[in-house]
Amino acid sequence: MISSPAELLDKMRRLRNYCDLSQEAVAREMGISQPAYCKLERGQTRLTVPYLQVFADLVGIPLNDLLTCTMDDLIHQINDRNFSAPPPENERANA
Repeated sequence: MISSPAELLDKMRRLRNYCDLSQEAVAREMGISQPAYCKLERGQTRLTVPYLQVFADLVGIPLNDLLTCTMDDLIHQINDRNFSAPPPENERANA
C-alpha cells in the first residue's frame, strides 16, 4: 500500500536521520536550500517525484520501496546493502 503524505514525510525524516544525513546534505543533492528542504520535510511545500527520486537514490533504496514499504523493511534494505557492499578500494588493496 502506498504511504500517505504524512507517513512518507515521516519515513523521509527517519531515514535521513538513520543514514546520518543532514537536511543541508539532502538539500544540496536536490539542488535546493536547507530551509526549502525543511519545508518539504514538514509538508509545507509539495514533494515532487524528482525530489523523491533524489532522496531515494541518496539513501540507496528504490523509489517504489520508499513509497510502499514499511520503515522496518526500508531499514533492513539499507542494512543489507551496507553489509553486502564491497570493501573500499584501499581496503581491497591491503587484503
